[in-house]
Amino acid sequence: DISGEGYRYLGFGRFAGIIGTYNTLNLYLKLQNQKPLPRAFEINSYEKIKKLISKHNFNKIKILLTGSGRASKGAIEMLKHANIRQVSLNDYLKKKYNESIFCNISAKKHIERKDNKISSYQDFILNPHEYNYKVKNYLFDTDVFITCHYWDPKYPKLFSPKQINKFKNLKVIGDVTCDINGSVPTTIRSTSITKPYYS
Repeated sequence: DISGEGYRYLGFGRFAGIIGTYNTLNLYLKLQNQKPLPRAFEINSYEKIKKLISKHNFNKIKILLTGSGRASKGAIEMLKHANIRQVSLNDYLKKKYNESIFCNISAKKHIERKDNKISSYQDFILNPHEYNYKVKNYLFDTDVFITCHYWDPKYPKLFSPKQINKFKNLKVIGDVTCDINGSVPTTIRSTSITKPYYS
């Protein structure tokens, strides 16, 4: 689990998404027994980071990314520099790929009422306790989950702590949102620039 505590001071924006995604991809390389890249704070150059990440092959990695704001745009920027192709949710769920792909979804568009009645974002804002996120349904065939969405304590969690064991392919969660005990229940503490990971 990686969070962006060290980057929140820059504002929850583009660079939080960029560096959080870089760290997430770096951890994935490490878990695949590949040589990890230098840390971003050691490089201290976005141009060098882009050049380094573009030279790596992430095989057939499948990445799910949440959010539609500045942080997620920064994450998309980094994923594209890593030569990871963006696909639609429908293709992400139904097609098989021989390349690295990612899908970006807005968490607020993937909500459902617990009683199966018609849902709307306006109703979700007024009655968040009546809703669940559908995001958990997409994690069964996901290797890396990067979260850059806005979350409020009155909103439901993306999944329950017990469900994490059901996501058999999920190797890394890059929680750029870094809401402690928030939407991502595995985020039990923040990380630091020098120690960006925990398990």
